[in-house]
Amino acid sequence: MLFGIVVGIATGLIPALHINQVANLLSSFKMPEHMLAFFLSLAITHSFLDFIPTILLGIPNEFTLLSTLPGYYFVQRGKAFYAVKLTLYGSLFAILFSVFLFPIYALLINFSFDFLKLLAKPFLIFVISLLFFSERYKKYAFFAILASFTLGFISLKMLNLSNPFSPLIIGFFPLSQCIIGFISNEKFPKQKLTEDYFPENAIFYAFLGFIAGMLSSIFAILSPAQMAFVISFFFGSTPSTFLITLGAINTAYLFLSFISAYAGFKPHSLIAIKAYEKFSFSLQELPLIFSTGILTAFSAFAIGYFLAKFIIRKVSALEYSTFSLLMLLFLITFVFLTSSFEGILLALSAAAVGLICTLSGVKKSHCMCFLLATFV
Repeated sequence: MLFGIVVGIATGLIPALHINQVANLLSSFKMPEHMLAFFLSLAITHSFLDFIPTILLGIPNEFTLLSTLPGYYFVQRGKAFYAVKLTLYGSLFAILFSVFLFPIYALLINFSFDFLKLLAKPFLIFVISLLFFSERYKKYAFFAILASFTLGFISLKMLNLSNPFSPLIIGFFPLSQCIIGFISNEKFPKQKLTEDYFPENAIFYAFLGFIAGMLSSIFAILSPAQMAFVISFFFGSTPSTFLITLGAINTAYLFLSFISAYAGFKPHSLIAIKAYEKFSFSLQELPLIFSTGILTAFSAFAIGYFLAKFIIRKVSALEYSTFSLLMLLFLITFVFLTSSFEGILLALSAAAVGLICTLSGVKKSHCMCFLLATFV
């Protein structure tokens, strides 16, 4: 568990690194049964800390992409530490809800799993429709939906890639953001590290995030970012409560994926799938999963709290353009090594779509429509 926390700190603080990419790397190693705690603690710690580079640097991954805007809101007001702290609280509450409400989750997944799977496709279409009709510039939103679906179809059906969606996720989100960061010449506003108020309805929005993470873990094709939008659409939110919700969704999705493996169903997050393939999941492992989850959550919360303060002090004079150029080169190299030239072409095409979304002011969540290609 401690080893997983240490590795989770390293992976969580690398900008744009998705937990699925970590899972692909881990899958190449043979591990004994007791390494289940390593997989779980790594995933949880990563989910606590990956909002730090997203909020401070504006470089998201698939799970944290919607935190870019509210994170930027607080960074510009000198409250980056407060923004990170909100996501940490959301993640912590998500673990506690997952453990103490496990009996309800077990009943739901056992008696309604097949029925809920039938709802996945119409519910995804419903979410996409909500996203589309909420946009002011619908022609750009329609272009993003059509382009992302087309790229998903090409990647999944026409190319022989070991991880067909990885270049698309990198292109749509961090790569396009790095391009924007490179052409800008901004510096961090002066940040305050003092404590701030805690939203009165924080626990309620953390609970909504837990519910959304649970649904995302069951439906699989619904990303945490899309579920966050649904909650915001129906319940409304402020930048503060939205960050709490995102933190809760991110962590609940990963943790519940491990729990669903115990309940007898193949999980949907890639790191839980790799653990499911390597280790046995039965009633005997449940105390290990719960205790590891709780201990890791409190450890990751404390580590994230102090690391955020430390990092904010260090990056106060950071130039976005220099850092973005380095990240741009790193991401392109990573895509080439994992997906060759075909992957680079996909990533650059996806980055173009992501840039159009950013420049036109439409939500990047439309880019997640590449997942619809799995139905064709």
